[in-house]
Formats: sequence, structure tokens, C-alpha cells
Amino acid sequence: MISSKDSWLFAGCWLSGFGIYFALGIFFPKLRGRWGRRGRGGAPLSLVSQTLWSLMFIIFGASSFLSAYYPSWFDHAFPYIFFPLFAALMFMGWRDQRNFKRDNKDVV
Repeated sequence: MISSKDSWLFAGCWLSGFGIYFALGIFFPKLRGRWGRRGRGGAPLSLVSQTLWSLMFIIFGASSFLSAYYPSWFDHAFPYIFFPLFAALMFMGWRDQRNFKRDNKDVV
């Protein structure tokens, strides 16, 4: 039987790992993510989108680590952090897709 502390640590490792992977895409363009499926011509993430994704995953991973052993401040701050980040990600996804279709002449 796995304890709740171990579950929070395990989830924090996964979330922080995704955040670090997305943070690498900021510095190395070959690791930059894409919106949608790669085979379907998904638009590449802009630098701002890549930064928002990495920031979101790293914050959630860190809060997961902290909540395993300490009372977490993140429970109270969640709506103030998550909803603006989510809205910014949706706006950036729309903007990246729009710019990709406008700049790419080979879109089917």
C-alpha cells in the first residue's frame, strides 16, 4: 500500500520532469513542443507558450513536493495561479495556430 506522501512525491517528480523538459525547449528549438498532432501539421509552440507550459508544470510539481510534508499554501493560491495561466495558454494556442496557418503556405 502506497502512502499519500509517496503519491504526492511521485506526482511531483512527474510534473517537475515535464516542466524541465518543456524548459529545455526554451533554450533548444529542436525540443520545442507543438500544438496538436505532429502528423497533422500542428503549429509549433512559440517561446511564450513554451515558457508558460514549463512554468505551469514546474509550479505544480514544486507544490506537490511541498504538500507531501508541509501544509501547502498552493491550495489557497490555486485559482489565482491556474486560471490566468490556463487563459494565457488558450490565447497563445489560438495565436500560435493563427500565425502558423498565415505564415505556412503548405497547409492543406
